[in-house]
Amino acid sequence: MAKNIKAIKCPNCGSVKKTEIKPDYFVCKNCDTEYYLDNDDININIRHTPNPTFDKLPNVKKTVAIAMGAIVLFILLINFLIPSGVNKQSTFKAEKENYSHNSSNDFVFKNTVTNEAVLMRIATEGIRESNGNYDYVNTHIEFVDPVNKKIIRDQLLFDHTRRLDNLSYSFYVSMDQNIYLICSTPLIFKLDTKNNKFVDCTKTIFENHSELTIGVAKVEAYQSRPYWAILSNDGVNYEYFPAGDQIISAKDYKSSNELSRASTMQNKFLIKDNQLVKSISVDEWNRSETVPLNENKRLFEGKINLQNSNSLIISTKTNANDSSPTMLQSIAINTGETLWTLPGKQISYRNMCTCKQGFAVHYSSGESSDYISGVLIISPKGEILHDYVIGRNE
Repeated sequence: MAKNIKAIKCPNCGSVKKTEIKPDYFVCKNCDTEYYLDNDDININIRHTPNPTFDKLPNVKKTVAIAMGAIVLFILLINFLIPSGVNKQSTFKAEKENYSHNSSNDFVFKNTVTNEAVLMRIATEGIRESNGNYDYVNTHIEFVDPVNKKIIRDQLLFDHTRRLDNLSYSFYVSMDQNIYLICSTPLIFKLDTKNNKFVDCTKTIFENHSELTIGVAKVEAYQSRPYWAILSNDGVNYEYFPAGDQIISAKDYKSSNELSRASTMQNKFLIKDNQLVKSISVDEWNRSETVPLNENKRLFEGKINLQNSNSLIISTKTNANDSSPTMLQSIAINTGETLWTLPGKQISYRNMCTCKQGFAVHYSSGESSDYISGVLIISPKGEILHDYVIGRNE
């Protein structure tokens, strides 16, 4: 018996363009439909009836067919006239993705014009390139109003940097209450608290110090220290005190200790041996000693979250158990008396500032609270006025 060659057509769109993914299984290249040949019938006959000629079509059908043909011809003509590459896209178009955040980098401060609390969030924006890869990112600073729960500014900090460079960032509050963002590059940004934006001061912050005209190779800033550890490009270590714009060689221990003591005296309250203590000056050389503020009060993993001339806010575990919840407390600066306490929660209280309503504190949690974070707005009497909750991976 003579054999006829028949085209295998897609049952969905009728296209004969296909890819065989395994014996008798195909994927249509036109509409991506997967189909297969029914092997129950070994002799497969495919019947294809050609379209009737226009002469045999009724007048209505013939008119419709002519109109459709004209539309197709018009589209082909437009595509032919458009220059190559215009309005053409690759398989993947370069596009921006959703932001990703790490709540451990969040930081709350007070805007010095409105006195409202503002939350800063470092946001990484993945960029899908035209080849489909995610090799580059944009880094943003989002400024968020935690009371009205909205973004008030989105500042692009770094544009199109390599994703694998793994830049690290840290916020630092100097003794004169200036806020800096230190980048491991190193780059240094100073916060404009009036306009909610960072200003690059890398080239100007050390301009009064000839020791660093050769350039800076590394900057390390820890909030527990009143100075930054600086490594110059010629390999010399310095200690820089941003509050007084002073710099000394790291080998000059005497000067370093004197500057550290002078800076530390501005923070009168410390936690020492599970007790809240007050540092007092004992002579004209800034030597000091500490005295307990409240001998009957023991702290567990205690932390001073905020201190100024009027307020002292601390956080402490409820007891010596490592897994016990954490309380936030206001302490009278003269007597050590507890003025108010927020009930213990499985969260960690991080940085804090004063604001128009009283206080704002950034908090974060672990697995037990599903890694939520956020900002509490608290009245001077310890009442929670607002709780801006940020969910996991938000």
